[in-house]
Amino acid sequence: MDEHLYKYQTLSELVAGLPENVSGASYISTFRAAVREGVITAVPIGDKFQVGAHTYQDDMVRVTPDFEAWHKRTLQAFELRKARRGVVAHADDVRSGSVDFDEVAAKYRQQLVGRANVKRPKQAKKKGKPKLTLTTPEDQLTAQPAAVADRE
Repeated sequence: MDEHLYKYQTLSELVAGLPENVSGASYISTFRAAVREGVITAVPIGDKFQVGAHTYQDDMVRVTPDFEAWHKRTLQAFELRKARRGVVAHADDVRSGSVDFDEVAAKYRQQLVGRANVKRPKQAKKKGKPKLTLTTPEDQLTAQPAAVADRE
């Protein structure tokens, strides 16, 4: 197969094309972990790029069907993580059978039971400044303790 027929993309281009709800730093960390584990293949190139205040070495990845599938799954995972904490499955994964529905349902049930059993302490009321009220002299006399009233 001719190697020149492949499409290549840099990590900086991938990060620039991320949806707003996906952190560039988190994507880079996930990308590097996938390269380290052999899930995707990338090579370092001499360029650098910035995401926020951090500078990263740029990599180049060969865009293959495997890479595209990894990229899609990764973006879905970020989307689900952002949407909700806990056990979550993407609808397409459930429909395709790549996720065991019964297993996810059991984990979800355990999560709900766990949440129901958590006792949260009641928050104490904030103590503010005492309220000052206007009173008449008669109100002040009736509000005084009996010992003070007897002396008068």
